[in-house]
Amino acid sequence: METGRRARLYVEDDLGRGRAVALDADRAHYLGHVLRAASGAPVLLFNGRDGEWAGRIERLAKRTATVTVEERLRAQDDGADLWLAFAPLKRFSIDLLAEKATELGVSALWPILTERTQVARVNLARLAANVVEAAQQSGRLTVPRVPDCSLLKTALPG
Repeated sequence: METGRRARLYVEDDLGRGRAVALDADRAHYLGHVLRAASGAPVLLFNGRDGEWAGRIERLAKRTATVTVEERLRAQDDGADLWLAFAPLKRFSIDLLAEKATELGVSALWPILTERTQVARVNLARLAANVVEAAQQSGRLTVPRVPDCSLLKTALPG
């Protein structure tokens, strides 16, 4: 891993000084094979509730990793409750929309199906993965919610 640069990962576990956080196979692969990190390497962790924490990789294996949480660097800030409702776009465009909206600070990305929407289905798992990745890279402490798709006529009040 590049000197002076720490991996930054979103985790769902509670964070606190001295806690051991077990990472799943995808995050272990990311650390070990993509970033070429090793045991002892520093990492940053956030979960959208407890702020941002510094930690160290204690154990790194092919399908699992363990990070020991050391100290809190930033307190949690929930920010504004700003939703982006959008008519689904083609795959590349929706990926870009998720990335940029996350960077700009939206708290939810809500796909709305309209009469003229050309995309019949939204891959919500892919959209959620994109917002997690964008939050990790942009330095946000929260990850935008991704509610289920709604029809425009049921989403609008009245």
